[in-house]
Amino acid sequence: MQILVVNPNTTASMTETIAAAARLVAAAGTDIVAVTSSMGPVSIEGYYDEALAVPGLLVEIAAGERSGAQAAIVACFDDTGLDAARAMANIPVIGICEAALSTASFIAQRFTVVTTTERSRVPVEALVQRYGMAGRARVRAADIPVLALEDPTSDAILKLRGEIARALEEDRAEAIVLGCAGMADLAAALQREFGVPVIDGVGAAVKQAEALIALGLSTSKRGAYANPLAKPYLGALKSFAPDLVSPSEPMRRTIRTLALEDVKILVDWAAAEGWNPGLGDAVAFHAADPDGFIGAFVDGEMVAGISAVAYGDDFGFIGLYICRPDRRGEGHGKAVWDAGMARLGDRTIGLDGVVEQQANYRSMGFAPVYRTIRFVGSPNGPTTADSDIRVIGPQADVLDYDSRFFPAPRRSFLEHWLRPPHVALAIVRDGAIKGYGVARQCRDGCKVGPLFANSLDAASRLFGALANASGPGNVHLDVPETSGSFAAFLSFAGLQPGFETARMYKGKAPQLAQFGVFAITTLELG
Repeated sequence: MQILVVNPNTTASMTETIAAAARLVAAAGTDIVAVTSSMGPVSIEGYYDEALAVPGLLVEIAAGERSGAQAAIVACFDDTGLDAARAMANIPVIGICEAALSTASFIAQRFTVVTTTERSRVPVEALVQRYGMAGRARVRAADIPVLALEDPTSDAILKLRGEIARALEEDRAEAIVLGCAGMADLAAALQREFGVPVIDGVGAAVKQAEALIALGLSTSKRGAYANPLAKPYLGALKSFAPDLVSPSEPMRRTIRTLALEDVKILVDWAAAEGWNPGLGDAVAFHAADPDGFIGAFVDGEMVAGISAVAYGDDFGFIGLYICRPDRRGEGHGKAVWDAGMARLGDRTIGLDGVVEQQANYRSMGFAPVYRTIRFVGSPNGPTTADSDIRVIGPQADVLDYDSRFFPAPRRSFLEHWLRPPHVALAIVRDGAIKGYGVARQCRDGCKVGPLFANSLDAASRLFGALANASGPGNVHLDVPETSGSFAAFLSFAGLQPGFETARMYKGKAPQLAQFGVFAITTLELG
């Protein structure tokens, strides 16, 4: 069974905490899919935050239901947007406050909810009244800002422990309910420390979701939680208008494979995002796997896209994951992500994740292997002629050499990548390739990638020759942190480090000759 767990705030690190707590208690065979809302506040502390977190929550639940989730959990103790989500979705939707309170009522006559701040205490007290627990439960605030729970240097845990101690003494509580999803990882340790049951709403909600799925029960669509009536919505909420065709899908969207012309548009979007792709990248990218580019379309216009390129049966790579800026927050990005991941199936999947998204990718099962740093600049001075360096194409010995450093054969891609107008050079001694690299013209200057070599000396000579052949202007390349000496060489040559990404894999990381990877081929295709 598949259970969707939605963090309705936009702090991905908190989603990681929530996901870990959910997976800890999930039964064998239960797939926990944890997602972070794509719009709204970074934390939910009071009524205003709660109201503005609801649209993002609804987008994620609608997308999760379309992707096969059999139940959804709202992982905020305010039970943010719970009634709206139940009306929209056709699967059970469980709030962690309701789940925690009902669980506590099974095992204790008197219990206390310990939440974060005073402004959060008031909505939780209202929920205690609503769920019929006012005669059995008290609510306390530990004076902890929600995001302090993510900061190991804060005194949040100390304050929480102190408030629990006071609840046991002053309220004569028989159990403690943790009143914030960000506390989900603390329940077991606190239970051992205080010797009373400590209930985490995330774990309680997972078990209740499993029970509802096993019993074949879902939200009643008669009365209060009937699907919303179809009607127009205006302004920023236009895309949330209920649809007569599918009540749980607030917009008409189609997902399809991209043609070459669509891929060119997606690469142009990458340029607008500042990724500086090559002038002819779309053709080579598309040749790598013509079925590996997926787009979301609304009313015939592409609104999001992704590359999910399959290199054979065992390896794939995710990239070009972009949603059009004016259509963000509507679930299109999640829709193409799900389609791309489904296409690659059980393959080991790689991606290069920007810093801001790495926590999100970790929550979806990707593990970082190394950092990659973008170096940019105009190299100092011209290079001298090098008799060992020659122009190459996609011949057999080059393809064989490439296979040492890339996780899978990629002949279709290299057939285009190693031809003009790209500059492809190899350093050859005694009839054997000792390294090769490619330079291509980009929106700004040129970009070098890949740069594979047996030694720092060979890589440095190839870089100089490629930069020289590309003419004046900036040279860009993405250098793994495993090539520290080469990074020092580039700094000496006048290039500067810029943004960084992390190479991440879902599944077993490929075993490669990483020492010889001085610059990766592309952030988009690996």
